[in-house]
Amino acid sequence: MKPPAPQHPHPNVRKPRTGIVAVDDGLYTHRWAAAVMDDPSIDVVFVACISPFTARNFNPGGARGPLAGSFSRLRYYGLADTAVFAAKWFVETLRCIVSPGDNSLGEAARRRSIPVFSPPDGDVNDQRFISTVGRYEPDLLVCAFSQIAGPGFLAVPGIGCLNVHFSLLPQNRGREPLFHAMLSGGDTGVSVHWMTKGVDDGALVFARRVPSAGIHTLHALIMRAAAEARIVVPWAVTAAMNWCGSRTASGPLPKRNRWPSPKDVARFRGKGFRFV
Repeated sequence: MKPPAPQHPHPNVRKPRTGIVAVDDGLYTHRWAAAVMDDPSIDVVFVACISPFTARNFNPGGARGPLAGSFSRLRYYGLADTAVFAAKWFVETLRCIVSPGDNSLGEAARRRSIPVFSPPDGDVNDQRFISTVGRYEPDLLVCAFSQIAGPGFLAVPGIGCLNVHFSLLPQNRGREPLFHAMLSGGDTGVSVHWMTKGVDDGALVFARRVPSAGIHTLHALIMRAAAEARIVVPWAVTAAMNWCGSRTASGPLPKRNRWPSPKDVARFRGKGFRFV
């Protein structure tokens, strides 16, 4: 499902005060978030970076911390793909140190003089974090994390919270949507929807299909989705400012995906796919 493209507001309309709250994975998030920061119709007032090692529910089995998170990914990706992924992450991290640029979410924000901070212990529902975010008086929060946001977090922005989800919602709700799309052979894309107390059940604000033909690694598909999100997310912020409809998705929703099981991973590899 793809809604009609919204139109950017008149130049005299106030820019939405927008905060970005996302996992700073060092490989993907900054590729689309930088486009939000650079959009002249959006005023990004802060960026909150969540470490992939401390982010709640980001790693398989809920593992947290560098060691536990690394081992959980190792079991998920396998030794060879984990080694390649680690090498890519190390190269990007080194590039950020040697040649500062849009090589991470935090670095992209700092280069644009946007305030950067992190939730304590990777918890977006921490009251101290909620209070800090509230002081910026955001109209909208653009989110990309794996934790279920509580009512305190959802109530902070004046207009609401948007979630960036790499699927064509309502298909592939829940965990690892691009993995499950590759496994099933179905369409995929980038969706931005209103966040509610449920999981991936808010009304769709804007979405675009991501072609997956010829892609054989999950990393390559995420990169393609991140490139598409550079278009989708700024448009969604504009559409949200002019939103008049319901914030809850209508009709029955497909069951949410969970973390891929070992059998799912075996089927994934059996189709000739790799993670990286």
